[in-house]
Amino acid sequence: MFSFLKHEGVKRKSGRYPWGSGENPYQHEDWFEWAQEERKLRAEGLSDKDIAKALGVSTGVLRSYRSMVKQEKLQIDIAWCARLKEKGYSVTNISKIMGVSEGTVRNYLKPREEIRQTKVRETSDMLKRQIDKYGYIDVGEGVELYLGCTKERKNTALLSLKQQGYEIYNLYVPQQNNPTRMTTMRILCPPGTKKEELLNNQDKIHIIDERTNDDGRSWFDIKPPTNIDSNRVYIRYAEDGGKEKDGVIELRRGVEDLNLVDKHYAQVRIATDGKYFMKGMALYSDDIPEGYDLIYNTNKPKGTDKYDVFKKQNLKKDGTVDQENPFKAVLKSTNDEGEMVGQREYIGKDGKKHLSALNILKEEGDWEKYKKSISAQMLSKQEVPIAKAQMDISYRDKRNELDDILSVTNPVVKKKLLYAFADSCDAASEHLKVASFPRQCSRVLLPLTTIKEGEIHAPGFENGERVVLIRYPHGGRFEIPELVVNNKTKEGKSIIGNKAIDAVGISIKTAQILSGADFDGDTVLVIPNNSGRIKGEKSIKETSAIKDLRNFDPSERYPAYEDMPKVTKDNFNTQMEMGVVSNLITDMTLKGAKYSEIARAVKYSMVVIDAEKHNLDHKTAKADLNISALHKKYQGRSQGGASTLISKANKDYEIDLREDRTFIDDDGNKVYKTAKDSKRYFTDKETGRIVEKKSKAKGMSLYADAYELSTGTRMENAYASYANKMKDLAKKARLEYSSTQVEKRSPSAAQTYSDEVYSLKNKLDNAKRSAPIARKANLVANLKVKAALADSDGTLTKKEIRTLRQKALNAASAIYGAGRKQNSIQITKKEWEAIQANAISSSMLKSLLEYTDIDQIKEYATPRSNKGLSTNKIATARALLNLGYNQAEVAERIGCSVSTLNKYL
Repeated sequence: MFSFLKHEGVKRKSGRYPWGSGENPYQHEDWFEWAQEERKLRAEGLSDKDIAKALGVSTGVLRSYRSMVKQEKLQIDIAWCARLKEKGYSVTNISKIMGVSEGTVRNYLKPREEIRQTKVRETSDMLKRQIDKYGYIDVGEGVELYLGCTKERKNTALLSLKQQGYEIYNLYVPQQNNPTRMTTMRILCPPGTKKEELLNNQDKIHIIDERTNDDGRSWFDIKPPTNIDSNRVYIRYAEDGGKEKDGVIELRRGVEDLNLVDKHYAQVRIATDGKYFMKGMALYSDDIPEGYDLIYNTNKPKGTDKYDVFKKQNLKKDGTVDQENPFKAVLKSTNDEGEMVGQREYIGKDGKKHLSALNILKEEGDWEKYKKSISAQMLSKQEVPIAKAQMDISYRDKRNELDDILSVTNPVVKKKLLYAFADSCDAASEHLKVASFPRQCSRVLLPLTTIKEGEIHAPGFENGERVVLIRYPHGGRFEIPELVVNNKTKEGKSIIGNKAIDAVGISIKTAQILSGADFDGDTVLVIPNNSGRIKGEKSIKETSAIKDLRNFDPSERYPAYEDMPKVTKDNFNTQMEMGVVSNLITDMTLKGAKYSEIARAVKYSMVVIDAEKHNLDHKTAKADLNISALHKKYQGRSQGGASTLISKANKDYEIDLREDRTFIDDDGNKVYKTAKDSKRYFTDKETGRIVEKKSKAKGMSLYADAYELSTGTRMENAYASYANKMKDLAKKARLEYSSTQVEKRSPSAAQTYSDEVYSLKNKLDNAKRSAPIARKANLVANLKVKAALADSDGTLTKKEIRTLRQKALNAASAIYGAGRKQNSIQITKKEWEAIQANAISSSMLKSLLEYTDIDQIKEYATPRSNKGLSTNKIATARALLNLGYNQAEVAERIGCSVSTLNKYL
């Protein structure tokens, strides 16, 4: 039987020999065996990569551990040396015992207060102080810049803290603009912290030396709105003309709290009477009854209570108005000067600042920025030659873009551009969007009561010119009005003006052709439709409205029956059902369905889109119109489902869970690895069942040959050919990416351009400081979104959730200064010269490119001799001219002046 005395204490804080005793003072250290093994492997000639692999760690951890061991060993050697001196050993004897020089021993024996603390310990102490102050801190990428140290020293300090009991966890936070992707945060926590504690206290995560939480502003950067008295509002009901202008808010000119400033129109929300609000397009009017400051147009009949005409403000669970998000809408955020433009202040007659009653979502000039490509939903319903012509233009545009990239001289820049280009080609094959028509533009709709049917007030277009309007979701050619431009009407000049850049005025009858468009912010594509594009034909084919659709009013045909449950987001998914019926209409059109059949599907789509808004009996409509029979006839199953290439290409399909990492195979394909079973399966805590995680992929991406998705129609095959061409361009770009070799850094060039290298490093460091701030902004936004989702009890639609995420991110980014513009890098010509001379490493250049204007870099990296028109561009120009495009349109398309175009032709 053995007895012993056990001594417990805190490591290096108690005991006579805190660093150990015996022949080798390192023998009881945690890292001793590891260091011995590492030394042994190094003696065998193994590289860092091989040593790390043998020890089961990454090379980064290997370097951090090695640095930590060096620092730990230094402290132990100092203590060992002092102990030997206390025992009476001479400097010479200590030198022999420790195996170091006598000069090293003398340095070790200097008074402790004169021994300089190592930088790693200083870093560790700094982190400890931050933990004491905040509790949880972000120690991910960019934090080393706050600490004033290298990334390796930061990691070494973290490893040292981990050995002392501090916890480090990875926290995965959904990116608000793409929730399927995660931002990884590395969080340092106090000793003993469980991950569950961190997950429950995400609001307590701080960034080192962070800014104040929100500078006194709310999460959404929105002030409680100014509520106007509803007695100032004249409600124009349906019988008095409100139906023709439904969604329009007419403002009296000169009213200070309803001032559009220098704009003619804006999409707004106006709060009223504390609990309600109006939504729609605001514009000035000179016909407002005395005693009122605005007119609210509605399609509701006379006798409707005004509070049933207004919308209810967003309520919290406790029944009070959510003052941070009263309209469930994203207001305009800050402009380039940092001024809030969604809500504006004005100086009143009393000389004081007041908040305007106009809460602005968009205003004149914002719609011009919309993307202008043409979707397959519309173009696939046109003639095949028209569609093929636009596909050919798109393909030529992408091929010219690849030629430009291949002429880039810097290999790092070229690789970045090639990879992004390949992904954009894959996206083009999936979404099937093609090039816009010449002078095509996006415009917001405004109503004109005096304009003739068949006319349009369209600033920017010539009087007498013919244009067509396209609105999504698009049912068919029968929803395309062709109109003649008339910019001479008095009403059009008064309301819109002739200089407005993104609004058009049309009649109510024209709006009805556009699948019942409203005037509360609905937009259309405006496309010139003069003859001469394809063998003298017009660009876009339109037909007269289908007889069965004339005067069809879904509200009158399928109103709610007595005691029918109210249609809500909980019992009817409008967006999903609209997607189903839109695919049905597309597939029916491609397969030659009769107009009478298409009319049934279109009628049902009109009921679906208004079912929740007007509480319509969508179930009876579906049965009356026998939609299941259409699904079965044209899609093969009564429940519906994509059946043609057009509807399948962009549809999401569930597949086995993929890893994020990809590689490029010998043919240039991007290949995903299937995740390991340990990641694919997990146990649901509530049910105890094993659940399999899935990834989603677009239908087109699952097939090497797009023709496999086609049912053989001419239009599908045209799109299949286009998709395959885009896939081929993507593969060509990836193969070029793989074969492009990056040059090594030149020490002599670094010396020659030392000033530029120093400047670039400083710029990069300043930009990288934004990384922790951006993570904090994303975390704050995510917490707000989670809280809002919990408060909504699952009533928000996908669109509303997207709006919520964007709103939260915009506000958090503004609060923390995490915007892209604030942290972008401008590279001078001299600095680019240094980059071209390989004065910096390829990894540093990659980092710089994350924060620069890539167009500026492309300009630098493209030789002047290559900035003319390439052979492909000349061929593109000739093809466009043959299609009927004029020289100005062609020059704009290929990116040159008309004089340059003439020179090469």
